[in-house]
Amino acid sequence: MKNTSLINRRKWLRNTALSSAGLVMAANAGAFAHDHYLQESFTEQELLRLFSNENPYSPSPKVKSAIQSLVHRANRYANYHRVNPNALKKAIAKREGLQPENIVLGHGSYQVLTLIAIMYGKNKETIITPKPTFNVVGRYADHQMGANVKYIALDKNHRMDLSAMRNAMDANTSLVFVCNPNNPTGTVIETERLKRFCKEVGKKATVLVDEAYIEYANPAKTKTMVELVQQKENVLITRTFSKMYGLAGMRIGYAMARKDIAEKLDKLNGQFGQLINTLGLGAAMAALEDKPFIRSSIKKNQQVMQYFCQQLDKMKLNYVPSETNFIYVQTGKAFKNFHSQLDKQKIKAIGKDSSEWSRISMATMADMKRLVKIMKNMKTK
Repeated sequence: MKNTSLINRRKWLRNTALSSAGLVMAANAGAFAHDHYLQESFTEQELLRLFSNENPYSPSPKVKSAIQSLVHRANRYANYHRVNPNALKKAIAKREGLQPENIVLGHGSYQVLTLIAIMYGKNKETIITPKPTFNVVGRYADHQMGANVKYIALDKNHRMDLSAMRNAMDANTSLVFVCNPNNPTGTVIETERLKRFCKEVGKKATVLVDEAYIEYANPAKTKTMVELVQQKENVLITRTFSKMYGLAGMRIGYAMARKDIAEKLDKLNGQFGQLINTLGLGAAMAALEDKPFIRSSIKKNQQVMQYFCQQLDKMKLNYVPSETNFIYVQTGKAFKNFHSQLDKQKIKAIGKDSSEWSRISMATMADMKRLVKIMKNMKTK
């Protein structure tokens, strides 16, 4: 006779491990690439942060007010109160033409992406992802779930090769990952082309579209795929409040999907995985309503990007035209050396040691002028 108590305990442990994994997995997944950033300490005045693509203009006044109004509730979980996860789901759903049941919240999009990696990689399925990209799903599915991850190189123009990704699919493919705009290259896929790809591939596997930077993109060049969620296509979309909305420190992200996909993801998330921090919920709800701040952030980013590209042209440095708040630059020297020289000036960018390419976040105009001066000095040495 089987020991049913032992079986039930094992089942409980497995389910608990999966549902609570979201509380720690973001840190684990992040450790693959960013450990060294956690080991150094600088004041806000000392460090110029050009590695995380944060909004340099601080949270909006409305967000700051919302946070202040909720400080007294920092000792409470975000339930049984007007500011709760369902309230944020409703706000997102209203803006996107969806229902709250289509929204899954997470502690930053990092957590949501790792939950997706578990959901689609737990049975050793095949996952298709471009390279380079924001590789949370591929890396977590490979290292932690033992999935068969196929990496598809970008084309000669640093764009995702959708044809090659489609051709790489096999009978065991569960997920195809698209980052639009792509990180670190800042390139985008034309709207109708991406729609066709999602619909075609979605007949065989779920298409995950990471739209972390979609608010920055020129709508004439690319748009969100949320229309496909409205149409109940086999598509998952992830977004974050960390970039345009200026809430990186609050860790709020979300996914949008048709009801059956969202329910599975929410179940994996678990009860406490859905309990986002109270201050972050209030901040996110206020951020959604603050359209003047978004317009201002977009305008400032465009001005800074235009200036920086002009300076790169003058320095005769190659770069990939970007639809985001960062730019992929060929600095003319191995990133290890480039980073070392920036480090002496207390500036942090990101790249691979052996590559000449670096991803540089946009900062304020004053900070970018400082960077340009330093880069010009590098060129003369």
